[in-house]
This record gives sequence, C-alpha cells and structure tokens, in this order.
Amino acid sequence: MAARTATSSGPTASCRRRTSLRCLCGAAPPIAPRSCSEAASQARSALRRFREAAGDGGNIQDQQRRQQQGVSICLPLPSPEYLDEAVRPYSQSDWPGGIVQRFRRLRPLVEDHLLSGYNAEFVGMLESPADGIGVWRAASASMTVVTQVSNLTFSIFARLCDGEFGKSVLEPGHLLVAVNPTWTQSRDIGQLWDRKLRARAAAIIDGQDAWLPLYHLDDERTAKGATGFLFRCWPHDWQLHSTCGQDEEEPAQLQDPPILVSQQRPSQERVVEALNAALAVHQQEEREQQRQSK
Repeated sequence: MAARTATSSGPTASCRRRTSLRCLCGAAPPIAPRSCSEAASQARSALRRFREAAGDGGNIQDQQRRQQQGVSICLPLPSPEYLDEAVRPYSQSDWPGGIVQRFRRLRPLVEDHLLSGYNAEFVGMLESPADGIGVWRAASASMTVVTQVSNLTFSIFARLCDGEFGKSVLEPGHLLVAVNPTWTQSRDIGQLWDRKLRARAAAIIDGQDAWLPLYHLDDERTAKGATGFLFRCWPHDWQLHSTCGQDEEEPAQLQDPPILVSQQRPSQERVVEALNAALAVHQQEEREQQRQSK
C-alpha cells in the first residue's frame, strides 16, 4: 500500500479527521468480545463516543453530520441451542422461530447493555410483532432505536423516518440507531413498480455516508469453507479475524491479531481473499504437523 503524504500546506482533511477520532477515546482499539453481552456493552461505548463527538463540531465535520441519516449496530445473538451467551457463528437451524425468536434474544442486549443509562423506553413493535421490529425512545427522546429492519419491512421503517409515528425523528440532532438491520440497497426493496418507495429508500440508505457503522461483529464464511468474524468499534479500524480450524460449536476465539485491518469497511472480495489465505496457511500447518507426527 502506498504511503500517504501530507502536502506542504499541512495534513490532508482525512489525516486531520483520523487524528481527531483517535483523540476521541484516547485508548487502543478494543479486543473483539467473547460474549454477546460484552459486544453490546462495547457498542454502548461506541454510541457514547459518537454522541459526544456529534456535540463537538471540531471532531466530526459538518458535512459528514449533514449527510448522516443515522448509525447502525450489528450485534451477535446468543444461540438458543446453548446455555451460555458466547459469540458463535450464526446458524439458521438454531432459530426455528425466525425473526420473532431472534428479537426475544436481541431485546435484553438492547435494554440491559446497549441502552443502559439512557433512560430508554420500549414503545412497542412497529406495526406487526411478526416483523420483529422493536422501537425504543431514549436519551430524553433525542434518540430512537429500531431493530431488525429488512428489505421486506423497509416500507414501514421509511414511514417512521418520515415522522408518521412521531415527529421527534425529524428534529435537528435526533439520532436514529438501527440495530441488526439486514437491508441491502434500494434496488432490492419493493417491486419494480414501487418507484416512490424505492426513491425514498435510496434517499435513506443508499450512499457511502448514509449510515455510519458504529459497531459491527458478524461472522463471515467463504465458499472454500474459510471462516472468520468482521469487527469494528467506532472510531477504530475494521478488523477481520480468522477462525479457521476452530470448532464452530465452541465459543469463537477472537483474541489473536486480525488478519486484515482497514480504515474503511473492506469489500467482500477482500474479506474472502484474506480468509481463504488464512485457511490455506492453516491447512499447510496441519499437513506439516501430520508429516512430523509420522
């Protein structure tokens, strides 16, 4: 990677921004969590840092604040197949109750950890409970938290963003937090003839700066069988951890140094390439051990 250089007039804007972000927390990047509750507590710390920075124009540029619609948080869920709440790769077979069952596991993480100290109030499910979209009002109604919005349920979320369920989301400085959203892009939302919905979705979620990934911990898997976790706790870099060779029924061990570090979220191609390379190294080490044991 080519080294970044400063111009004769001083450091670039991106360099100044990175310096200011490092000053926000004054600490080394956090270690990837071992448990789901620890992940939610880390997300709360990232949320606190962001809210503090948003109130200080010297730390986040005005242009970034204007473009930002909200922040997203991706939390791991404790599998109902185990008695502990360790971080493990997600398995669809563990959740026969679907999104409703996942909401029951997600709600304590939101209320007991993520929103602890924010005087949060659960205001109910957005439209149908079967959609798994819970809504909280927090921080003296200056923050709205919404869970599990998907492409299929985006229309009701767009109505919330437009103030149909309360005008507080339209007030200056109001923060909208999406927890475990699974939406993709506006072109994937609605039917081809839903032009108005797609246009509204494009305004809400499309664009690199539309939603800031405040906290992210999610498992990754490649077609070759390589596994790992992508981790980010704002304002620190993205980290990719390999779990190749680990038993997927055991808690994930994410304490080793990451195999990839990036200021921006790495593309899926980079993630796949790095995980496959880590798998190849692991397989080579296994072959060496087998030869030595003979």
